[in-house]
Amino acid sequence: MIFVVGFCQIYWAKFTGKGAVAVGLYRYIRHPQYVALAIIGLGTSLYWSRFIVVIAFVSMLYVYIFLARIEERICLEKFGDSYRAYMSRAGMFLPLRWEVRWRKLDVQ
Repeated sequence: MIFVVGFCQIYWAKFTGKGAVAVGLYRYIRHPQYVALAIIGLGTSLYWSRFIVVIAFVSMLYVYIFLARIEERICLEKFGDSYRAYMSRAGMFLPLRWEVRWRKLDVQ
């Protein structure tokens, strides 16, 4: 469901020409579709606990981080300071308050 809502918000903004989406799910998280797919991957890994599934899940997480960073560079070039301000309000994969707490734990 999270994936579908994120999809609709992104493509509605593209269809209407509104620019970067910073409302709805995107108000809190810059990449909610990746988060939704990661949750599905985690559930699959837990339900179907096979070594290859866990390796695929971890690999998928690294690919999503890589893609998110590329997308953010593109958005910074396209939207400039408004996207930079948005980045300071919304977390990359978790709400910003949760990401700040995570960083304080020094877990990398």
